[in-house]
Amino acid sequence: MAEGPDYYEILQVHPKASALMIKKAYRTLLLAGGHPDLGGNPIETQLLTEAYEVLSNPDRRMAYDRRRSVGRPAPTTIIVSICPHCGVFNRVRSETKLLVARCGKCGQGLGKAKAPTMPLKLDRKWPWKWILGGVSVMVLGLAGAGGYALWTAERDPLAEAIALEDRGQLSSAAERLQALIATQPRHLAAHQHLGQVYEAQKNLEAAIAEYRTAVDISPTTPKSHYLLGRALLRQGRYQEAEKALRTATDYDGQDVGALVTLGKLLVKTDRLDEAVKVYRQAVPLDARNSDLHYNLAMVYQLRGESGEAEREHREALAIDPRHREALVNLGKLYQDRGAFQEALSQFREAVTLRYEDPDLHFRMAELYRQSGNAAQAIREFQVAQGQAKTNPILRDRIDRALKALGG
Repeated sequence: MAEGPDYYEILQVHPKASALMIKKAYRTLLLAGGHPDLGGNPIETQLLTEAYEVLSNPDRRMAYDRRRSVGRPAPTTIIVSICPHCGVFNRVRSETKLLVARCGKCGQGLGKAKAPTMPLKLDRKWPWKWILGGVSVMVLGLAGAGGYALWTAERDPLAEAIALEDRGQLSSAAERLQALIATQPRHLAAHQHLGQVYEAQKNLEAAIAEYRTAVDISPTTPKSHYLLGRALLRQGRYQEAEKALRTATDYDGQDVGALVTLGKLLVKTDRLDEAVKVYRQAVPLDARNSDLHYNLAMVYQLRGESGEAEREHREALAIDPRHREALVNLGKLYQDRGAFQEALSQFREAVTLRYEDPDLHFRMAELYRQSGNAAQAIREFQVAQGQAKTNPILRDRIDRALKALGG
């Protein structure tokens, strides 16, 4: 390939990145200061836009990938940039990435601040030479949902803490994160992850305190507002949660997690019209997410819009035929319509996915009874009876139904 800009490097995405990830990266980099209206360099904006236009078009991207793969040399230099705000040394793979890179410690924009830099010569086999030599290689990674930061790949205390968190070793993860914060009190990602560890430990007050600290460190990072809103929602503090979640979606209208959580809050506060709008905004951003279609279907079902609810349940099942909740609630929708065979079909499929469900067996028994199949109705009532040991109200209904059927 002829010498020229690497569009994946410009947008800071992996060569296998999805179209949605490319779009989000382009938007994030513009909001991070790449747009001229935000004080960005017009040349940088032009490069970002050029890269996005090529990589967002499937045909142009395929042609570009073919050219890019021919004779591409390994990198021979890496840029060391000294943050003018906190003095930390950050390593960046190229001058192009430096334009939009941020300090791994304080989040200061390195390119925009014209941080002092120095080139560092590498061997052609630099990944292996550096790894075997015990040198920490700096790679560009996404810090939260709002910007880019640099982090060390070797003996990184944050990475070690996250690994412990992923393995369920929450106490050890919390200790590592607390130690990291003791040395770097304004480490954004450390506060975010410590909050998530506290949430997993069901210590919501401590989690909320960490998320508030993260918001104070970087008020424009959407992820911190989202995490804060989610924790506040779990505590039932709806007004505070809504404020945090709406702030997150204001900063990043494509944050599916924040939109879904806001939708759940709106349903809990009986604002179904607003919830529909929020879920409709979220669905196109992750159209292959069966849970999104299911959530939207349930709001429609609560509003009595059975046609729209059926459509979204079917969308969810087209993506995931084993989506049990969609099967059950589509069956309930058919049952309410009096479409007994259609309802039974959905319930039978749902039972194969989880047999222990007395309410579902009771519903199936009722459908069999209404269709005149008393023997099958008795069998399902008896199954429900055996499973409803901790539900006295349902057991009473089952006992009366069996008595009426002579079972």
